[in-house]
Amino acid sequence: MAIASGIAYQSCSSEIASVADGYVGSETCKSCHAAEYEEWQQSHHFHAMELPSEKSVRGDFSGVSFVADGDSSYFYQTPSGYSVNYTDISGQTDSLQIAYTFGWTPLQQYLVKTERGRYQTLRASWDAEKGQWFNQYSGDTLLRHTYMHQFSQSMTWNTMCADCHSTNLVKNYFPEADSFHTTYSEATVGCEGCHGPAGAHVALAKSGKADVGALRLVTEQSNVVQVAQCAPCHMRRTVSGERHMDSAFHQGYLPQNINNRFYHADGQINEEDYVWGSFVQSKMYHEGVKCTDCHNPHTNALKFEGNKLCLQCHESSYDSPGHHFHKPDTESSQCINCHMTGKHYMGNDFRRDHSFRIPRPDLSVDTDIPNACNGCHTDQSAEWAAKALRNRFGEPRENYVDALVAFVYGKEEAQRGLQNLLVQDTVPEIARETALEYLVNTPSEQVLDLIAFYAKDPHPQMRVQALQALNNAPFSLRQEYGMPALKDTNVFVRYAAALLTADAKSMNAEQRLEWERVQAEYVKHLNYQADFREGRMALAQYFVRRGKPARAEKEYLMALKFDDALPGGYEGLSILYAKQGDRKKAYIVLKSGIKRNQENARLSYLYGITAYELNKKEEAVQSLNRAVQLSNYSSKYAYNYVLVLSDLGELSLSKKVLDVALEVNPNDPQLLSLVEYLK
Repeated sequence: MAIASGIAYQSCSSEIASVADGYVGSETCKSCHAAEYEEWQQSHHFHAMELPSEKSVRGDFSGVSFVADGDSSYFYQTPSGYSVNYTDISGQTDSLQIAYTFGWTPLQQYLVKTERGRYQTLRASWDAEKGQWFNQYSGDTLLRHTYMHQFSQSMTWNTMCADCHSTNLVKNYFPEADSFHTTYSEATVGCEGCHGPAGAHVALAKSGKADVGALRLVTEQSNVVQVAQCAPCHMRRTVSGERHMDSAFHQGYLPQNINNRFYHADGQINEEDYVWGSFVQSKMYHEGVKCTDCHNPHTNALKFEGNKLCLQCHESSYDSPGHHFHKPDTESSQCINCHMTGKHYMGNDFRRDHSFRIPRPDLSVDTDIPNACNGCHTDQSAEWAAKALRNRFGEPRENYVDALVAFVYGKEEAQRGLQNLLVQDTVPEIARETALEYLVNTPSEQVLDLIAFYAKDPHPQMRVQALQALNNAPFSLRQEYGMPALKDTNVFVRYAAALLTADAKSMNAEQRLEWERVQAEYVKHLNYQADFREGRMALAQYFVRRGKPARAEKEYLMALKFDDALPGGYEGLSILYAKQGDRKKAYIVLKSGIKRNQENARLSYLYGITAYELNKKEEAVQSLNRAVQLSNYSSKYAYNYVLVLSDLGELSLSKKVLDVALEVNPNDPQLLSLVEYLK
């Protein structure tokens, strides 16, 4: 996003419209619920987002400078509020006024208003524990056009933060204008953020009726219902569309499973995964434990300090050296340090894994999976820690974790382990979903059987996973599974079916009516997500399938505007141009992509093939060689590299490349076919 030098962006908090929709505001609740209101004021929810004032601003705005990572910020106050002069590494300066504070501890961030209804989060943040300024992504020099810069999409409040930091938030994104008119009922997470709109409740109470109407009463719900209620703001997920807070859980959200893109191979948190994905793995969740068993629902604080919290349910013998074999009343003897390891996010925010797992240093012996023991005993090996646990407790108890790890690290019988995991009733559903994703996206003779079976699974996320595996399948298969799924009761299953059938043409009148309805539903969902780079990519891929290349090109270009280093954007756009017969355009796009993604094997491969087709032979050889090296001799990349070398008369080199490729992929049929070809 280009921010013109010298423009003073004013705080226009009133421009984020406050709407009613049956919401009355937390102040209204105070008169009857004073104790709960007072507790809420102590919570992170209360401070989630506030107008700047002496009470809400924690950072030092007394005329201080903060310089780091090539940027400098000068924080000061004026009669109109709290301000910052920001100068980037190029010397361009912006005068910004703080529109909102964001969070309370361990850090506080600050929002400023920019153009087209956007509110951006400043990179410079206040460390509330150390009392000093620090930079998000410390150590990185971020230019204005890069995705992680404070004026770019990754730091846009409307897109990345808003729906979990305000009450009754409606994003109101307009894709064609790339603009927002975001609204809320209450700036922060108020009473109605958890209990729902209270207008009817208040009216009934004022009328003197005994029945004052139903609100969501968190502490009185089962653990499944309660956890699902907290989940929307405490999990990584895809949202179906606007006003999702009032949707049934699996109609409003598609939770992220625990695959190794976001989690460690054993399901421990890795990327910013929040709480739900780890908690639903835990034995505690499956035994009926819920959020409010440990957390006060209004202050969010823990009910007890130290091991006393765990001893609400567990026997006192667990809080002894006989179990934890450490000195009592030390950090090493705390339950959470063995069973709730964690990770820092956002610079200084330490969050604990809620899967409450038993330490498994044996899994760390030949992998990069972390474990609690070596997290403290950094001077010892994983072998040492594994042996110590075996001596104390015997061999580790295998569970779903072992099957997931075996697959990710390519161990023998890995696929059979995942297949066994799928049919076990005691396995967490999120682990089954992950196992299915791994299996249906791995070439094997059983893939179609798995898809056929799980496309009818009772759990909607399993059906989604089965259908998504067919996205690149032949037309006939996509239609076979996609057309019936257009009538599915779950919205995300219908979305998956819409993409599968987007290029359908021949159908009867009844089918066409259903098909058109679901296509429109899916496009509405894609437009809701279009303020994300990934959303624009999804739109582009959809319009490719619909046979609308001009619209697809527009969406790919928007995705690259949001993130000019997005590998998939360059890949998709280059393939689109190549299919239209314009290899020169594809070549230019790929050259730009590689400039920003020098370690991306896929882009190097596509660039090499495209350069070869344009008779740029030297570039082709260099780029294909790079692709092969970066991918550790991917069989597909090596196969085509060998053919190119052979075609150029480099027979000796082609044989050397093939020999190395066969060492890595000894049973690959395509590579084996080249042995005879090169004789």
